[in-house]
Amino acid sequence: GIETITIPRSVATVRGGAFQACKKLQSIKFENDTTELGNGMFSSCEQLKSVYLPAKLKKIDVGMFTYCTSLEYIELPQTITEICINAFENCKSLKSIAIPKAVTEIKADTFWDCTALSDVQLSEGLQTIEMQAFGNCESLQNITLPKTLQKIGEEAFASCTKLNRIEIPEGITVINMGTFCGCIALENVKLPRTVREMGHSVFSGCKNLQKITIPDGVKELSMGTFNGCENLKQIY
Repeated sequence: GIETITIPRSVATVRGGAFQACKKLQSIKFENDTTELGNGMFSSCEQLKSVYLPAKLKKIDVGMFTYCTSLEYIELPQTITEICINAFENCKSLKSIAIPKAVTEIKADTFWDCTALSDVQLSEGLQTIEMQAFGNCESLQNITLPKTLQKIGEEAFASCTKLNRIEIPEGITVINMGTFCGCIALENVKLPRTVREMGHSVFSGCKNLQKITIPDGVKELSMGTFNGCENLKQIY
């Protein structure tokens, strides 16, 4: 099977799924200036370790690297404005990622089950982190959320079992269902004054959570908010 591929400048278009399930492919380099690669492009390329994307690429399409279980590192060009759903789902060897400045939304399941991911760099300008975007990222210990963030989706950080601290920026009004459920290492959370609503099971199973500050604007705690928080001692 093919292990290394270089896409020359003469190739103008590469269609979706072009390299899907190329089980032996380890490295690919794009020398062309294409701005778009189709969805599922490298899905299930289980031995793919290094990718050099086109310098003018604008979008990481749906499921582009899903189940690329050997991919450890990838540099996203600053020309990228959109990262689609499931883009890096189940990339179990991916250790770090820097989100380009023009990206305003991290969509559902983008980094779901990236169990080695420990370094995530988010840029100011990011507005939305959607449902399960970082769910089950077991190696993620901390993450700095930009001040421009307006929404955190359901179970966005669920089962991030090493996440020990997080500061949610002012402007967030809703902490959605299960956002931090199963974050067993989380000890201290400070919610911004702008929060008005906390969904079902937000901190369920956070057994090491010791203290939390709840803003004055929150008038109701939903069912299971602190279910299983056996070490919770202080609520302000």
